[in-house]
Order: sequence, then structure tokens, then C-alpha cells
Amino acid sequence: MIPLYRQGDSPIHRLSAGYKLAVLLLAATVLFFLPSLWIQSVFLVLVLGFYRLAGFEGALVIQQLKPLAPILALLLLFGVFFNGWEAGFISVVRLTGLLLLASLITLTTTLTAMIDTITRALTPLQVFGVNTAQLGFMLSLTVRFIPLMMIGFNQLREARYARGGQSGLLSQVVPFLIRSLQLSDALAEAIDARGWESASSQSRRGSRSPP
Repeated sequence: MIPLYRQGDSPIHRLSAGYKLAVLLLAATVLFFLPSLWIQSVFLVLVLGFYRLAGFEGALVIQQLKPLAPILALLLLFGVFFNGWEAGFISVVRLTGLLLLASLITLTTTLTAMIDTITRALTPLQVFGVNTAQLGFMLSLTVRFIPLMMIGFNQLREARYARGGQSGLLSQVVPFLIRSLQLSDALAEAIDARGWESASSQSRRGSRSPP
């Protein structure tokens, strides 16, 4: 897996994974119920300030957003067309801020710390027979999956430019989907390596079982 964590000693790095995930959850909830362009913009500026506080340059922010530029542009276009310019900009600014915040969490939090935090938070579910260790692992991978997919999309696009291929969005969708499926298989193998049975392994086992 591509290493996403960047070692540092900033206040953001030292902040516990639990606080970071709680801020992400709280921000997503509050921004959803407060559809104000001014509030969404202030949140985006705060997230950019957090990047600076963590010791990251503006180039890293651009690197995080560059793969999503076509998707954000389409979202803005559809939002403005169907709901008006303000609603369109609110959706794009909100999504941009939340994605940048999720990426910042993965850049400043180790996977082990994230898994341990989520697993402890899910401990009460053990009384219902839930495997909290496995669930925590899957949820932590979900949070890290966002910037990982952004990196993959950017790599595919740059490779296509280097070969002189078309730069249209549709010409990149199929390779991106194929890479996403390959990444899903890799994640399933990681789960199997931990002694847990993934859905893909269950499917393969079922296909080998006699009728």
C-alpha cells in the first residue's frame, strides 16, 4: 500500500486520532445541517490553516485536490444547473473542505493509531457479537481510502499525459475503475493476512465448493 502518513512533530501530529476523527465527524454533521456558503468557506479556510499548522506547504494541498478537479467541476456544473449557483458552490466548498480534512488526518495519523482508536470506540458493540477489531480495521481503511484513490487517479492522469493520450475525463474513467478493483483485491488480501475472512475470499471459496 502507498504510504500516506508523513512523520512530523506538529500539534496536528501530536493530537490523538480520536480527537481528529471526532472533528471530522462533527464537521461533516454540522456542515450538512448549516448550508451556508459563508460557513462552508470559513471551514475550508480553517482546514487550510490546519495544513499550515501541520507543517505542510500549499503544494501538498494542490496535490491533494488536483485529481479531484474534474469531479469538483462537474459537481459544480450540475449543482448550479439544477439548484442555483449558491447551492452549487456550497456543495463543492463543503466537499473540498471535508476531503482535505480527511486527507490531513491520514497524513498526520498512523494506521495503527487509527485502528486502535476506532476499535476502542466500537467496544460496546462486542455485547452484540460484533468483531470490533475487524470493523475498526475496515473503517480506518475507509478513511484512508479517499486520499489513496486521489493519488491513484493523479498517477493515471499523469501517465496518460506522458504518453500523449487524450485528457478527457471519460478516457480516464475505465483505467481508474480497473485500478480501484485491483486496490480492492489488495485490501481483501490484507484482511485475509490478518486472519479475517473477506467477502472476496468467501466468494472465491464459494465458487470452488462442489454443488
